[in-house]
Amino acid sequence: MNTCKTCRYWKRIEDREWAGDCSNKKFVYDEPLPKDGLVYWDYESYQAGFHTGEDFGCIHWKAQP
Repeated sequence: MNTCKTCRYWKRIEDREWAGDCSNKKFVYDEPLPKDGLVYWDYESYQAGFHTGEDFGCIHWKAQP
């Protein structure tokens, strides 16, 4: 299965054994929303972010170089 831990966009967070950050441009803050993307926001108007678990599966997975 194509999961985060084997994806070129995912980087493990040093102090977390299982979590990481995704740098894929399909995950956007606020707008515009890509047709095949995910939009996220916060309530204080600061940039938000998200983490994924290493076994999260994603349609935007790409092999590591």
